[in-house]
Amino acid sequence: RRQRQMCIRDSHKRKSVVKHTGQRIRAAILACLFAALVTAPAHAQRLDAGFEQLVDRYLAEFHGAGDGPSMRNDGSAAYYENRVDVAHSLLSDLVGIDRDNLTEAQDVDYRYLEGILRNKVLEGGKVRYWEKDPTMYLRIEPLITARGGLLYREDRSAAERVDPVLSVLDSLPTRLANASDSLITYIPLGHEPSLNRLDGAVETLEVDVARFAERVPARKAEILASSGKALEALEAFREFLSEEWPTRPEGDWRVGKELFDAKLRDFYQVDIDAEALYQWGREQYAEQLRVLERAAAQVGDGRSWRQIQRDLQADHPSAETMLNAFHVEVRRSRDWIIENDLVSIPWDEENAAAAIYTPAYYNKLTFTGFGGAPRAR
Repeated sequence: RRQRQMCIRDSHKRKSVVKHTGQRIRAAILACLFAALVTAPAHAQRLDAGFEQLVDRYLAEFHGAGDGPSMRNDGSAAYYENRVDVAHSLLSDLVGIDRDNLTEAQDVDYRYLEGILRNKVLEGGKVRYWEKDPTMYLRIEPLITARGGLLYREDRSAAERVDPVLSVLDSLPTRLANASDSLITYIPLGHEPSLNRLDGAVETLEVDVARFAERVPARKAEILASSGKALEALEAFREFLSEEWPTRPEGDWRVGKELFDAKLRDFYQVDIDAEALYQWGREQYAEQLRVLERAAAQVGDGRSWRQIQRDLQADHPSAETMLNAFHVEVRRSRDWIIENDLVSIPWDEENAAAAIYTPAYYNKLTFTGFGGAPRAR
């Protein structure tokens, strides 16, 4: 079966370690095993072709696999409404599939895909993010992703990646122009994050795309010209976000309890509602406070855990020595891993670790980002 990164099946890699300490325990275990065998659902042995085709349709429509989506993302309201309609159509076809004909792995994919599609339909119908979230129009994947994207993944040569890179760059001006019509609701809480993401996209085009263009001299001018137009569109969109978007009717970023509960149930597939999740979070927070207070007491110098935390945060290498300090700490962890025989270390002594900068696009999106990517000199 072809590989899919649709779902994580770690929960199905179960380990069972049973220590037999007496006849009653053995009898109880045998009884439980017998009950499990009797009540476990039967699964088909062969892949259901209809389900596989439906998964292919989903991956094509929403992840660009195969022939890609049936409609190009031009940033228009019509495009996003079409996405909701496509999700609804896929969901209707999915629930029509007889799950008794699915293999165990397919049944896991079925449940995960059903949750994704229900979430898309519900959010598209009730939240309509394209009317209030500018970051939807600023996404530049697959140009750059957490795994490198088109600019940095080396599974294909740079020359082979030029056309896909140009496709992303060429789509930005139209998408951003339509965004100013589609964004009819202003969300104050989303203003700064949107500008941050825009800054990340600009830096990616100015630095990362320019660096990529140097690797393909024959098409360098073409790449830079397309990137230049995209940068102009980004600056125009910045003006829209700063001047016009705040004048539009103000909306609410909260989705409401009904939708949040549905998201927990369908998308995250957990048997808990918003109130129970909130109470659980409060309990975990209180427990962590107790852990921190106990740890501070063990330090025994009279400082509170907050002061200890501040002192630890202030103790770090300078910017000039940060990279070398990182290598030293990684090496320490390597030695500790080997000493405790946790895992094997496949690399040699001369290539123990590599430090690769985080693209600016992601520095603007994560709390670990510091606002600018270290550039190779």
